[in-house]
Amino acid sequence: MPVWNGSAWTAQKIVNAQIDPAAAIAYSKLNLAGSVLGSDLSLPYANYTPTWTSSGTAPAIGNAAVVGRYVQIDKVVHCYGRITFGSTSTFGTGVWSFALPVAASANAITAQLSGAAFLYDSSANAMGIALAAITSSLVMTTEYPATWLGTLAQAGQLTPWTWATGDIVEWNTMYEAA
Repeated sequence: MPVWNGSAWTAQKIVNAQIDPAAAIAYSKLNLAGSVLGSDLSLPYANYTPTWTSSGTAPAIGNAAVVGRYVQIDKVVHCYGRITFGSTSTFGTGVWSFALPVAASANAITAQLSGAAFLYDSSANAMGIALAAITSSLVMTTEYPATWLGTLAQAGQLTPWTWATGDIVEWNTMYEAA
């Protein structure tokens, strides 16, 4: 293992020895500089259509503007989605779910909260910040605080407001793939 001797990197075998923290940090930075993490990692995002479902009557996208993009690096998935509802969108009943582009691991389901969500009511020009919560290996919901430091509620047809044309639900999440 290379070790910093104060003026240069030297190859030494270390057995049960204390490593100078500054040298360890310098070595890790040097090591990362030549690794994949230190290189130009310009992976393209892929498009996906985030299927929108509910726990009751099915909603319909209609003429909504839908954007879904994701990238997977090893077991890590970064996913972005946005739905801007149109005049022919219908909102179904119950709690909404949005399909993930890649199945989530059991660890991701256990952790649940995997990102941030944005809810926008265009008629009131009001917005809410919510959480992206993975509820199964294939879907996530958006959850917002129903009370200050209290319980979380899930977005749906009438929550946190009555949804209409121009309203937006958007999420940005990162999770472990199955």
